[in-house]
Amino acid sequence: MKQALALREYQDDLYWHWVWPGPTRDAPPELEPMVPADDVDEAARRVVTVLRLAETAGAEQ
Repeated sequence: MKQALALREYQDDLYWHWVWPGPTRDAPPELEPMVPADDVDEAARRVVTVLRLAETAGAEQ
């Protein structure tokens, strides 16, 4: 499992963003603000949580 992240400006500050696929194959990816760029520990915690959930869901199938 992979989860892309991007570092982009949001509300006049740098934020980590989740990168989600667009609604169609030709659509650009969608960016969802996650946490400020300097909060690396919280960003890592959230990524690990999402990957664990995905891993658990895959094990149930």
